[in-house]
Amino acid sequence: MKHLSKKILKNLEKEKGEILEEINTDIPNYKEIEDHKEAKETMKAYLEELINEVETAIKTDNAPKTQEAIEEAKEILNVKQQDITS
Repeated sequence: MKHLSKKILKNLEKEKGEILEEINTDIPNYKEIEDHKEAKETMKAYLEELINEVETAIKTDNAPKTQEAIEEAKEILNVKQQDITS
C-alpha cells in the first residue's frame, strides 16, 4: 500500500507540476507499528484518505496516470476488503 501511495503522489506531481497543500503527503511509517494488523489498517486508512483528497482536489480526467494509479489502488483495496469479509 505504501508503494501505491507513492505511485499516486509521483504521478500527480508529474502530471500537475505540484502536489497541492490539501493533499497529505506524509505516508505513515508502518514499520514502526508493531501490531501487523494495526499497521495494515493504518496504511489502508491513509491510502483511502489520499485517494479521496486527490479526487477532490483535481480533475483526474486531466491526469490519466494518476487516475490509473488510483484505480489500481481501489482495486487492491477492494480485494483486501473482500478477503477480510470472507
